[in-house]
Amino acid sequence: MKFLTILAILTFSFIGSNIFGQSIKDEKPKLKFGWSLKDKAKRSDYPKNPPAIEDEDLIKIETDLVVNEYLVLDRSGKFVSGLKAEDFEIFEDGAEQEIEVFSLGTDKVPRSIVLIIDYSGSQKPYIQNSVAAAKVLIEQLEPQDEVAIVTDDVKLLVDFTSDKALLNQTLDKLARTSRRGNLGKSQQYTALWVSLKELFDEEDLRPIIILQSDGDERASIPRVNDYENKRLGFFAKPFSINELFDRIERSKATIYSVISGPSFLGLTSTERVQKKNALPKEYRRPTSFGPEINVEQVFEDQTSMVAVASASGGFASALETPDQPAEIYEKMLGGITNRYLIGYYPQDQSRNGKQRRIQIKVKDHPEYTFIGRKSYFAPE
Repeated sequence: MKFLTILAILTFSFIGSNIFGQSIKDEKPKLKFGWSLKDKAKRSDYPKNPPAIEDEDLIKIETDLVVNEYLVLDRSGKFVSGLKAEDFEIFEDGAEQEIEVFSLGTDKVPRSIVLIIDYSGSQKPYIQNSVAAAKVLIEQLEPQDEVAIVTDDVKLLVDFTSDKALLNQTLDKLARTSRRGNLGKSQQYTALWVSLKELFDEEDLRPIIILQSDGDERASIPRVNDYENKRLGFFAKPFSINELFDRIERSKATIYSVISGPSFLGLTSTERVQKKNALPKEYRRPTSFGPEINVEQVFEDQTSMVAVASASGGFASALETPDQPAEIYEKMLGGITNRYLIGYYPQDQSRNGKQRRIQIKVKDHPEYTFIGRKSYFAPE
């Protein structure tokens, strides 16, 4: 008698997982990375989901399980660990929900990590720092974790793998490429868009994107959809800023922004100019053929990187000097491993595609704060 497999198809719109599911990763069709950037009229030609598993003993159970991850902080900003399911209260649009799934971040749950590295001209002074930071991450991976490497010219250098040697070799090659003057295209948000649409499956329990960049593609992306009339001509984008953030909010992935370069966040306009003028020449003008950095534009770019991470329930860190990678990734990995995975079946079972607000509390600790998604979109 064959072993009876029960596959739960979990339909939810943010950090979630096919917790009860049989793995179907090997069944995913191999499409060329970037297919989702093709003309919108042709996108329906590409499968959005992996093919169904053919098994006569397979029972499919459709559920609407909402799963989210939260980082709990005390008044001093330190991670709060050791909490249990009964310590939490969770509400959806004001209605309390019953917690059905609970897991600690320290549990050996596989992490699917996409590392997006910007090696464009503006990043030339910082690429060595970015590579060093990425290597710190790779060194601390658990055996069950997998990493894919994507660049800002929208190329998938390495598909998901646990092979640390291969990942490090790829990063070293990228650093050599940059030193020779072969640079990326400053399309870090396009690479993010494609990664969100193409690289994760429902079986990915903890999908994570680490975006190492200065975010300078922001200025070339229209605020609203401009794809059809192609107002930007050759430089037209297949998505708008609004669509990008909608994609982030509807995805399951948590995004951590690593902002490489001198940070102007938290400074006044005058302080930003003073900091720029004090920078070494190669940092004020990253490429010999380009002008000095526009400090206000860089500030807006960095603000957008913070917003991208925040929209996904992640956070941003500044990578300014070569001695910071270990500190940044210690904080980032601490944020990942100390998160609590909490799931519930919403009382409101309507499939209307509307956005629903989530509020979470720890009993008897009103002083605790939370990092994590504050809303999700109901299935349609």
